Amino acid sequence: MSLKIGRTLFTGPFALADTVLRANHPRAVYAVLVKEGPDWDPCFRLIEIGVSPPEGVDFPNHPHRPAWEKASDGKAVVYLHSLDDASQDPERIAEDIQRQYGSSGGIVTLSNGV
Repeated sequence: MSLKIGRTLFTGPFALADTVLRANHPRAVYAVLVKEGPDWDPCFRLIEIGVSPPEGVDFPNHPHRPAWEKASDGKAVVYLHSLDDASQDPERIAEDIQRQYGSSGGIVTLSNGV
């Protein structure tokens, strides 16, 4: 499934317990979200937006994972926007999304998303 956050298309959801971005993978902007609301009208609460460092990200062992799990009652997932295009500025993408939705508690709906 794809989810548009701001002007950026993310793919997911991917389980935090199983997702690792290795150093040989393209860098990515990641969004840790929790799905809320009824299935027929879901929304997604943004918990954290970030950029994978060149050495990659090990989400199962990420230092923020306990806080993500607590903020989502264990239901947090990650969506990724891969940076295959070298002209994209990952920090700018993350800053724009953070500015629009807040670093935590921002609601992404399908009407302003997909």
